[in-house]
Amino acid sequence: MHAAFAEAFNARDIDQLVALYEADAMLAPLPGKRVRGLAEIRISHQKLLALGGRMTAETHYCMQVGDIALLRGAWQVKGIGANGAAFEISGHSAEVVRKQANGAWLYVIDHAHAND
Repeated sequence: MHAAFAEAFNARDIDQLVALYEADAMLAPLPGKRVRGLAEIRISHQKLLALGGRMTAETHYCMQVGDIALLRGAWQVKGIGANGAAFEISGHSAEVVRKQANGAWLYVIDHAHAND
């Protein structure tokens, strides 16, 4: 899931990003902020994509029971901002994903800044 997210981010593919979520998923894109459902997740991720830069992500662990899994990862985005200055943001994430009938895994809960 972490690799798929970074791949979609680096491709600037909003549809691919949103397709990683269940219809009623919850996203915590920033500390203290929560959005729910694909429409709100799309808006939030459009803001994320506007940052530009390149994302790397790694999975620290995955604990699975049946069709539910708990993930913990680390991510980093580096780039050049609109003002021409280099930027770097990073964090640790925690996610709950569910295996779908077609075998794909989708986010149910995505906490992008689980270290805050």
